[in-house]
This record gives sequence, C-alpha cells and structure tokens, in this order.
Amino acid sequence: MMVPAEPTWGFAVLMGLLGSLGALIPACLVLFIPDGWRHRAMPYLLSYATGTMLATAIIGLIPEALGHIPILEVGLSLLAGLVLFFVLEWTVIWRHAHGGGVRPRAAFFKA
Repeated sequence: MMVPAEPTWGFAVLMGLLGSLGALIPACLVLFIPDGWRHRAMPYLLSYATGTMLATAIIGLIPEALGHIPILEVGLSLLAGLVLFFVLEWTVIWRHAHGGGVRPRAAFFKA
C-alpha cells in the first residue's frame, strides 16, 4: 500500500498521534492520584467520559439525520432522547439507594 505524498496526509497522522497522546497522558496521570481521592473522583470521571462519548455520537449524527428527515423531527427526537436519558439516570440512582430509611432521591418521583 502506497502512502499518498500529499501534505494533508502527514498532518492527519500527526494530529492523530497528538490526539492519542492527549487521551493517554491524562489516563496515566490518574494512576498517580492517591487511592482515596481516586475512588471519590472516579464516578465523576466516568460520567464525564460517558457524556463526552454520547455528545460526540449525537453531534456527529445530527447532520446525517438532517439530510434524511425534516428538522422538526430531528429536534423532537433529540429532545425525547435527552428526556429518556434523564429519566433513566434518575431511575438508576433512585433504585440504587442503599439503607432501610428514606430513599434520597425518591421525592423526585412523588411530585
């Protein structure tokens, strides 16, 4: 396989390598954080990573969807998806509550 001699090819490879380092370095830095702080921060870091991946996927699919269906349907589908994720997250948090007392976020569903 021959590599094209275009300058954009080298730029794309360079940016790919820089992007990989930009992801690898922070991941390695997490290993040097003390265990207690890391265990407290991990749910937030996982939430951030999940949100970033979902946002990237959604933003990447919007132009494709707009090419096939009207903008109103795309907007309503996005809104329905966001509401569904919100309700799903609250349901998981609500059911995951421990202890025999009052559930910490059960009041959200009583309204």
